[in-house]
Amino acid sequence: MSQFGERLHALDITLFDGIPSQSTGLDRRSLLAAQGAIRARFGSYVYLEIGSHLGGSVQTHVMDPACARIYSIDRRPLAQPDARGQDSDYAGNSTARMIENLTRVAGDGVAKVVTFDTDASAVSPASISPPPHLSFIDGEHTDPAFLSDFSFCRRVMGDRGLVVCHDGLVIYHGIAAALATLERDGVPFDASPLADAHFAIDLGDTGILRSAELAPIVRESYKAYLFALMANDGYRKFATRPIFKALRSLRDKTRK
Repeated sequence: MSQFGERLHALDITLFDGIPSQSTGLDRRSLLAAQGAIRARFGSYVYLEIGSHLGGSVQTHVMDPACARIYSIDRRPLAQPDARGQDSDYAGNSTARMIENLTRVAGDGVAKVVTFDTDASAVSPASISPPPHLSFIDGEHTDPAFLSDFSFCRRVMGDRGLVVCHDGLVIYHGIAAALATLERDGVPFDASPLADAHFAIDLGDTGILRSAELAPIVRESYKAYLFALMANDGYRKFATRPIFKALRSLRDKTRK
């Protein structure tokens, strides 16, 4: 096993140290486990990412000799909507900056990166060949945008392979709708949250989520559940302020 393979197998989260990313230690562990599972299942694999920004989550695939091609789709906004009600800032967001970062991390692997500076819905599925085995969605964090990105992944993956999305605690309505479309279309699948903030969907139910690499992460899915509850706890604290309690009390008295 190569040095990279050994570090991946050990879920060495320092593999992400080369480029900053908005992910926790458990997030990184989950992503490495997913990468290891795809590697073990398919050997040589193809990776697709929607919303690459600085390249933080692309870097481990650029390093990986088993990764044959990387598709990076990002329309490169400087700010974009977020379902939490506040736009997310992406200052300095450019493909050139990402490639510069990736070159610094693993210059030999950058040649396999194919970039699209547009929304996934504007990319021709014919441009994504060979098809991805693993897709990571981390674009605009709104339910409609996630559904559009997920639909694109389904088309280019042929409803087979692993789709992982970030910030499932934000786009949970979109995830629920996506799973409903799979049920409606009769597509077999397996799904699970992955700590801290990821959600994984195994299209075609290939057994990837039950693999030796990912099963231990899936068994800790309760951590993702608790992370989501705690992350949204601010809304509960806001709703239980004295003024809102008083308004609810007044409403109840009025109804009586």
